[in-house]
Amino acid sequence: MSSSLTRSLARLATIVGAAAPLALGNAAAEDVTTIDLTKSAIGSPPSDFEFHRTGQGDLGQWTLVRDPTAAEGVAIEHVSTDQHDDRFPLAIYQPIAAENLEVKVRLKIMPGLSLTAGFAVSLRNPNSYYAISANAFEQRVDLLLFTDGKAQRVESAEADVMPDR
Repeated sequence: MSSSLTRSLARLATIVGAAAPLALGNAAAEDVTTIDLTKSAIGSPPSDFEFHRTGQGDLGQWTLVRDPTAAEGVAIEHVSTDQHDDRFPLAIYQPIAAENLEVKVRLKIMPGLSLTAGFAVSLRNPNSYYAISANAFEQRVDLLLFTDGKAQRVESAEADVMPDR
């Protein structure tokens, strides 16, 4: 893989970030919503998602790919050659706006320029949200607060974050 290419596969064991299937559970009730990525064609963007980015640069390309380590063997892959440090691509699932969710996520960081993957919560718009970011280069997981497109680290913890795992 080219060093100027970034790839990340967002996987859901049961909930958000991006992968198949995605289940969203209301913490206060027994309701569960499952997002089935397998209903969209491999090689195409996943249906029911909008794509944005926080910061500068291009959106990159979001497509469904086969991956035997993902739930149902399908994951959302983001590929970009953009090297802006302040660029945070977002795949936002549109049909649900909810509060008090229980979320379970699996992320897989692919080798490339950026060794980071994550997911957003409490999304108000593409410039205001919280994000959980796993960084294989720095071996840590961060809780970030994005306000008006600017990131601020709220909390950080060392973690065993590895590419392609």
